Amino acid sequence: LAEDEGDFSGLVALLEARRQVVDDASDQAGLLRRIAELCESKLGDLPRALDVLGRALAAEPGSHETVDNLERVAEAAGAGVEAAKRIEAVLEAPDPMMFADMALRAARLRLQSAEPANEEAALTLYVRVLESDPENVTALEALDMLYRRHGDTVRLADILERRGACELDPSRRLVFYAEAASLHESRGDLPAAIAAWRRGREGDETDQAAIDELARLYEAAGERENQVEILRDKARMLDDARE
Repeated sequence: LAEDEGDFSGLVALLEARRQVVDDASDQAGLLRRIAELCESKLGDLPRALDVLGRALAAEPGSHETVDNLERVAEAAGAGVEAAKRIEAVLEAPDPMMFADMALRAARLRLQSAEPANEEAALTLYVRVLESDPENVTALEALDMLYRRHGDTVRLADILERRGACELDPSRRLVFYAEAASLHESRGDLPAAIAAWRRGREGDETDQAAIDELARLYEAAGERENQVEILRDKARMLDDARE
């Protein structure tokens, strides 16, 4: 009746009252999503809709529908950080298989703000995703971007190596490891630079640039035997190519 008469505030109050006598978490979340829909579409109250969706997520942390609506309303309201906080509050509650998706959503919402504190919070979330899913491409790409922005070459080199390890294409794999090696060398860490080039070559041991770089680094590091060995490899490959 309230809906037929256009009394949407009254309808919201009735649904809230009904929710208080419902025990099932899924049913509670469904009622709260309906309330949020009314707040958004009929009352034009986006902050209230966001708050109600946050309550729905707390009632049923594993609901993709609730998170989808929360993200959408947050973007319309320019309240990404608030939505991120609501998601972060339930990160430990859903099924572990959902953790990465939820954390990535929260991080993405955090990055809608230009404040350094939110960027740091997003960075922490991406790191947590990698702890649960070491090959998560979205988290690896995001951390690559953030570490570059911060000028954190130590962590960037680690991320580049992890991206290289996940890469199936030999040429792209070598690109990641080559940049990591360059960063290691720029800090004077020749063993790490050598190790990066060697791992990069695992996908294609015939790459001449990688061989030349390793020969140079072996010489700089005083690893004479390794230098001689890799130059022999290069000579053998050149002989094979001429034949």
